Amino acid sequence: MILQPTQNTVQGESDTNIFANIELLQNLSLTIGSLTNAQYVWQYDKSASSIGKHIRHIIDHYYCFFKHLAQAYIDYDDRTRENAVETKTHQACKELSNIILQLSKFNAHQAKPIRIYITATPDTSPEPAASSLQRELLFLQSHTIHHMAVIQLLLNRIGISVDTSFALAPSTASYNQSVANHHA
Repeated sequence: MILQPTQNTVQGESDTNIFANIELLQNLSLTIGSLTNAQYVWQYDKSASSIGKHIRHIIDHYYCFFKHLAQAYIDYDDRTRENAVETKTHQACKELSNIILQLSKFNAHQAKPIRIYITATPDTSPEPAASSLQRELLFLQSHTIHHMAVIQLLLNRIGISVDTSFALAPSTASYNQSVANHHA
């Protein structure tokens, strides 16, 4: 079989990137919405992050994405670190719903370049890096999946199982499907 290249428009790619982020956040919201606040803030030791801290970190990154887009930049260090999101599942679900709403109304078809800022080392100021909205939507998806994998481990530690696809990277899902098809 010869694979033919497909035509992807910028619009089609960004719609897919938006949809993928929305789907992740909806899944995350459903999962944490079923937790008690005690489960949400549980830490297996004092130096470990709770599920709530991971959720807050995810939420902060999405808000950073939207915050300065009118000025064509994203500063991932400009996070609010809102404590209520770390400790109250209903507050986290409310914020996730807000982000989902913003994404569903978002027009990522703008082709203008953007700059991103993120501190690389603690002793230097961030240098701007060129990027695009599509690239940053992919970053947010990957970043969210990474934290969902840690959240899945924490859920398992407190005796809550989630579907195996909960924190599965799209490339891993695709690979697993090709292996299953090969062995079928």
